[in-house]
Amino acid sequence: MIPVRIAKLENMTEKAKKLIRRLTVYRPVWVSLAGIMAAGISSCYIERTIVDAWIVAGISAAIAVVPVFRLVKRGDDGSVWYIFRFVSSWFLCGAMISCIVLALNCHMADPVTMHSEQVTVESKRSETRYRSRRVRRNHVARGEPYKVYRVAVRFENGTVKEFSVPLSRYNSARPGGQFVIDVSRGMFGLPVLHQHECSGGRK
Repeated sequence: MIPVRIAKLENMTEKAKKLIRRLTVYRPVWVSLAGIMAAGISSCYIERTIVDAWIVAGISAAIAVVPVFRLVKRGDDGSVWYIFRFVSSWFLCGAMISCIVLALNCHMADPVTMHSEQVTVESKRSETRYRSRRVRRNHVARGEPYKVYRVAVRFENGTVKEFSVPLSRYNSARPGGQFVIDVSRGMFGLPVLHQHECSGGRK
């Protein structure tokens, strides 16, 4: 019985090793997908933060270079596969840094610093998006359409920010009109948007 169990254990170990090797081969692909997910989450938080997206992306990418280079350089063979592995790891690390920083900045905002700011409506637009629906096990089709309403506003310091609003506020917004926005200071000092109401404007 013992030799049989040992043989089964060795067989399971070989299968596990093969699975690990396969995952290692496709690691840059999984890393890239994880980076895309982190970047998507970051885009949700960047909409609530009064800062240009390129600034956050640039700082995160600069910070991510050093640890990723040290981690990946051990397997440097000068091949295209190595370059792809480095870029995918760099992208994931940068996206994770921006995601964590923006999430902490929004959720750990100081409520004591809450105040109202009056901003000017620059423009407004609506876009049609589609829900996804699963029709088969491995197939997702486009579902019912729905509208998303967005308004771009300009702050006193010249920063332009676009965010989604309900239909009622979208209808009442006019270019040149005023928005009263509640803003608080985030954990890292970046201003965070809260509730916003339209106070009219010119047609």
